[in-house]
Amino acid sequence: GTLRGLQQRLGVLEKDVAQVHDQTRQLHSAHANMGMAMQSLKELAARMRVVRPLLDMVSSGTISSDIEGFMSALSDLNTSITYVKTHFSPREVPEVISALQGARARAIAGLEGEYSRLVADQKAEEGEEWEDSEGVKALVRLRDAISESEASECVDIYLRTRAKSLATMMRAMEERLLRDIKNTRDLHGERYVRGRHPFLSTSNEVVTMLASEIKLASLALPDGEDHRVVVLCASPIETLARITSESLSLEGGRGGSVLVLLDALEKIKEADAELGRMLEGLGEDASHDADASLKTLSGMVERVESAAAAALTRLPNSLKNHGVSNGLVPVPTDVSAVAPSTSAVLYAAQIVAMGGMFNLVSSHVQRIERKRQKIGEFVSELLHAAASHVSLSVERCKDERIGKIYGVVNMHVLVAAARGTLHGEVAQTDVDELVQMETKHRTSLLHSIWEAPLQHLSHVHIASKQVESADGIKKSRSNRHQVKDAFSGFNQELDRILIAKVGWRVQDDELRSEMVEEHCSWVVPVYEAFYRNYASLPFSRHPDKYVRFTPDGVRGIIQDQLFRGD
Repeated sequence: GTLRGLQQRLGVLEKDVAQVHDQTRQLHSAHANMGMAMQSLKELAARMRVVRPLLDMVSSGTISSDIEGFMSALSDLNTSITYVKTHFSPREVPEVISALQGARARAIAGLEGEYSRLVADQKAEEGEEWEDSEGVKALVRLRDAISESEASECVDIYLRTRAKSLATMMRAMEERLLRDIKNTRDLHGERYVRGRHPFLSTSNEVVTMLASEIKLASLALPDGEDHRVVVLCASPIETLARITSESLSLEGGRGGSVLVLLDALEKIKEADAELGRMLEGLGEDASHDADASLKTLSGMVERVESAAAAALTRLPNSLKNHGVSNGLVPVPTDVSAVAPSTSAVLYAAQIVAMGGMFNLVSSHVQRIERKRQKIGEFVSELLHAAASHVSLSVERCKDERIGKIYGVVNMHVLVAAARGTLHGEVAQTDVDELVQMETKHRTSLLHSIWEAPLQHLSHVHIASKQVESADGIKKSRSNRHQVKDAFSGFNQELDRILIAKVGWRVQDDELRSEMVEEHCSWVVPVYEAFYRNYASLPFSRHPDKYVRFTPDGVRGIIQDQLFRGD
């Protein structure tokens, strides 16, 4: 019985010892787990430490200045995210994983934002200096960084950003153009001078803008992706087409004046060709989008050509009968009327000077008129219509002499246009006819100015023997009065001329020199002969009262004072 009791106690003791062993083993296991947990916490803390410097760079906007450091920090963050996901269950450390992933999202967003900011700020300039600038170098570094990261496509960021920048620039350009058109007068009248319409700089601005865009894309987009810039060209080209229609008054088929249309046609043709070369240079990948954009602009070129052709067919009759549409009344009445800048003639001459544009619109002209007309024939018709306009204006002018000066000045412009600008395409007979008309106006002007003063000199009828003898004049009261009246009448008429000359202005120096020489050769020899015959005779006790001008004095007045407008 004793033995059995002892065995029972030993059994109980063994159980207690086993329990102690189990508890000891559990304590050892728990201690080991606590050590591992402490190590894990240390490791997690180390992984979280990479977040702060990365987010500091994002907040301070220093990514582009230290892109290598930023990318190194981003790489460390990615390594930390991979480690945590590998060694821990998402259920164990959900906050840590969420914080790390959020930090990466902010870093990538900061990288994209910095790239977008630099893209928006850039404007391509000429020369290697711009390409080597810090802004461009930073942009290239950011481009490469985005391509290496898990960020959105670099191309998408670029296109979104530059589309906004281009839209802003186009709005500003359009607002400025509309303001300039509103503030500029006579854009479609005969006062218009080539190159004056504000629209004419618009097409070049768009070309320059898109050329800069293509250049910028070649640096800012990844290799092989620069052709994607073609999608940015569509909106500016469409805007250019719309602006063309609005500023040249093409909507509704009305069309502007022919000189404005030809002027604008020259510019948009240049823009069309230049944009075609630029977009073709982007390669086959861009060809579809490029063709669509260029088709829009080509359609506008066609509309301007057609409108210019229609205006050309109407122009000869318009010049001949009514002057230029929306221009001045074709009747010169003041000082400015003698300047060709205020007449339909300069308008016509400027059109003739744009002879190259006729070839562009000739097919339209033939379709409208249903006849074939050579450029020389049309120009001849145009110039003769303008000549008729001049003649009508001269006849209606209130001041006869100003009207005749107007005729000389403007016919000279027409003759110069016929002779020099079209390389002989105007028939010689037509040129000769215009020359004859100019000569007629010049001769008429000579008579109008000098007929009255010279007529006084022709009223002296004294026998040559009496002229040769001083007594023949001294003893004849009639003879003395004839000489006195002749000099007095000439003096009075010349005084009137000197008063009236204030309104006689000829702007063309070469023409003014020709006219002065003509007037000197017509007047001075006649006066010089009279002066030589009678000035030294004793026809008066006070000869200085009558002989006020010497032949050289008359020549000086003509040379120094006539046709200067003062």
